[in-house]
Amino acid sequence: MTELTLCLSSDALRGELLPRLEKKVFHVTNAAGYAGILRDQEIRPSDGSILTTSQSEISYFRKRGCVCLFDLRNVPAHELDWALMKYYFLNPIHTENRPIFLFFGPSHWNQLIHWTVSKEDEGLRAMVIPHVEAGHRGPIALSCIETVLLVDVEEGGT
Repeated sequence: MTELTLCLSSDALRGELLPRLEKKVFHVTNAAGYAGILRDQEIRPSDGSILTTSQSEISYFRKRGCVCLFDLRNVPAHELDWALMKYYFLNPIHTENRPIFLFFGPSHWNQLIHWTVSKEDEGLRAMVIPHVEAGHRGPIALSCIETVLLVDVEEGGT
């Protein structure tokens, strides 16, 4: 697993960070979450100790014992823009300007549960981020993570 560090202005996230995330599958967390992942050697489905949004507790994948991931492999630009308005995963509030992205290796992508499954189960009531959210049933071993990107976001201009 390779660990990379990136320092960016908040104004540069879409132009510089987003291209690094496109065409990839990743989990985003904060420093405390990452420390737990390193300790446990796996990304575990949330136990409720770290809620990323007020809706996290009722999110579709979390309720089913899944690790929530972002799947940006085949997302058209207009759907990606819409998803970022719904949940700004480039710098989620719970990361306190230090988001950490763990990139799920391509050899494991066949284990993903596509967001459309939520429509079949719950229709429009499902709490899911359409077009970009995916799930992984049960924990993800750290050996499935190829790269970790630690981002330090500075407020203001470039």
